[in-house]
Amino acid sequence: MFVVTVRRLMAVAVLAWFATASRAADTPLQEVLSWVPPDAAAFGHVDVATVWKSKPLLAFRKLNPEKIFDKFQDIANALSIPPETVQTFTIFTAKIKESGNEKAFVAAFTFNKPYEPKKVASAIRLLLQFNEKGFKEIQPGIYDFSPGQTDNLRLIMDNPNRLVILGAKAFDLAKPQPAGVKGPISDAIALAASGQHSAFGLNFANFPNTLRMENGPAELEPFKPLLFADGIVGKLDIGDELVLNILARCPTKVKCIEAEKSMGVVRTQLQTVLKGMVAEYDDAKNETQLKWVTILKGAQIALRSAKIQSNDKEASATLAMRSDLDIEPLIAQINGAMGTGPANARTINNMKQIGIALHAYHDVNGTLPSAAVVGKKGKPLLSWRVQMLPYVEQGYLYQMIKLDEPWDSVHNKKVFDDNPMPSVFAVVGTTKPGDKNTHIQVFRGKDAMFDLVKGVKFAEITDGFSNTIMIATAKTAVPWMKPDDMEFDPKADPRDLLLFVGGRTNIGLGDGTVRSLKKSTTVENMRRLITKSDGEVVTID
Repeated sequence: MFVVTVRRLMAVAVLAWFATASRAADTPLQEVLSWVPPDAAAFGHVDVATVWKSKPLLAFRKLNPEKIFDKFQDIANALSIPPETVQTFTIFTAKIKESGNEKAFVAAFTFNKPYEPKKVASAIRLLLQFNEKGFKEIQPGIYDFSPGQTDNLRLIMDNPNRLVILGAKAFDLAKPQPAGVKGPISDAIALAASGQHSAFGLNFANFPNTLRMENGPAELEPFKPLLFADGIVGKLDIGDELVLNILARCPTKVKCIEAEKSMGVVRTQLQTVLKGMVAEYDDAKNETQLKWVTILKGAQIALRSAKIQSNDKEASATLAMRSDLDIEPLIAQINGAMGTGPANARTINNMKQIGIALHAYHDVNGTLPSAAVVGKKGKPLLSWRVQMLPYVEQGYLYQMIKLDEPWDSVHNKKVFDDNPMPSVFAVVGTTKPGDKNTHIQVFRGKDAMFDLVKGVKFAEITDGFSNTIMIATAKTAVPWMKPDDMEFDPKADPRDLLLFVGGRTNIGLGDGTVRSLKKSTTVENMRRLITKSDGEVVTID
């Protein structure tokens, strides 16, 4: 349940991040911190404005794993709220002892520029496609909404310098706690109030009882002294070094010594993991691999040098590591060339999402979209990709586009220029950051699955979904809104139109699967894969 809770809190954090903007003074932050129970199960706080500009996060933003910052920017643009205007983020949950407790969370942002609550509320309603009942203003600046099948959440925007999201069981938590009361995480709250870059607190007494059971899971046994601590408080300082300090309060000196030993066990386990990772690069020869080994060894040194100690009241661990390490090799590991590793997996996932979206479109409209949105005079105006936007969680962007105007009309070109290309249309490792041209295209015409002006029905695909290409990766990228795709000519070699990296190209079939084809695939097989009703047998290498 703890893992589920953390995931939910992270999901809420992402949603709250983009429903934000502004802080004129410390008052909104101090107000939020006054709500935190001193015995809360979990508390976290980040000075976002400082961390956003720090060396490690700048590097991480460059890394952009899973295109997460592109997704943030997509939503930020829809809300007209730059992420850099977020000043602080605070999140806490009172108890997570039993099922349902995870709904008792509070997530709050403060900002360095005021936002317009009404405008943000309208954007959220449009973004999440809520109707009036699904997103209702119950008081000025206070909204109840229900994402999916979950219980209602509450959005508080009664102060343009602060935004708060309350879980279904936290509606009564947005109020000051009694003054002067101390508890297990009081020191963490004080660190947040002092301007600490990052602070957190854990009170395992309010976690599930299984964590403290006498005959609990064997894997938890080495960590029992930490689980029975009176409270754990941590902070992270970000400068030329990343300095992490963790402190566990204990009732007696003996308990503090046991907690110190537990921290040592954590270090040993992490060292074992790092040792195994370094061993994988024993034969490292190229520059990227050697730099990656340097990063891993730097982490080993930091762990080995970590200061772990205890006294009569607490056990503590302090770890320091350079914040300017070259993470280019890590970028290469994650954003590697298409055809191998995680980058290709992410491209395949993008193509699967588009396949699912195309099926959803057919379910709603009775046909696939035509390859282009066509005007009254038969002129292609916009790409089929525009029609996909409501089905790939980009409904807000779809609403901005005028469907009766060309993609490069004054209005639509401004939408194109002002908004990033939806990340689902990216070929990871090939599409450059900020690029608005896509390789994700369809074959159109001459018995292909897509026609320029007419939507094809699934019943017309008589060769079978698993034998017919729905989408593919094209050699030549085109502006994602432009009605431009691969024109299928049965007399030409279709392989000349495809993007091959490492001798392979990705195709999305009509059944939603994605396959990787070799460049050696015969011309005949490629043609048969493209046509939807030629009755020919297909083999896929």
